[in-house]
Amino acid sequence: MRDGGDKAIIRIVIDPGYHINANPASEKYLIPTAVNIADETPSRVIYPAAVKFTPQFASAPIDVYQGNIEIIVERTSPGAPHLSGTLTVQACTDQICLPPADLPLPAS
Repeated sequence: MRDGGDKAIIRIVIDPGYHINANPASEKYLIPTAVNIADETPSRVIYPAAVKFTPQFASAPIDVYQGNIEIIVERTSPGAPHLSGTLTVQACTDQICLPPADLPLPAS
């Protein structure tokens, strides 16, 4: 994560053959990718545009992120210390989804 004062950019590298669910998720049973900030409410979180993908377990395409993506967090307190929090993701292949994970957001 790169914290530039008025905004933070979260860069995510998704391995080939995997995707993570977009925000918002296409179906209620899918866990969306979500930024959870501690001690501050962002003014806005900008998620990237999703791509359509049809896994073997779905009858219709779902919205996902693949490859390298960036999530932008616009801060309400630009002079505040670095952001801390978690990134919730659910990594999937075309056949299965792994359990959701809450990953710590490292500041840089």
